[in-house]
Amino acid sequence: MVTYRMDEINELIRKELALLIQRNFPDFLVSVTQVKVSKDLSYAKVWISSLTDPEKVARILQKEAGSFRKTMAGKVILRRVPSLHFVADLTGTEANKIDRLLQKIKDEEK
Repeated sequence: MVTYRMDEINELIRKELALLIQRNFPDFLVSVTQVKVSKDLSYAKVWISSLTDPEKVARILQKEAGSFRKTMAGKVILRRVPSLHFVADLTGTEANKIDRLLQKIKDEEK
């Protein structure tokens, strides 16, 4: 069960990472869609979406995860700043595929 405190920590890290990414990669159009921090604060899974290839962007951001963590350690007040693992949020891509398939079915029925 996720507690209110964990929700606050997830949101705090999401906001800080969004700002860091915006500052360090101004040419990227990236959104931090969700963050899930482990209960012991040792690990955070960060979902990102992008207009360009989100998997490529996630790999690029993963290379910078250590520097993001160091920067966040000076900005957020937590017992431990978690190590970051970036993954592509493909929800939008999958939704577009489903919409195209539904449209194709609808067109075939006509």
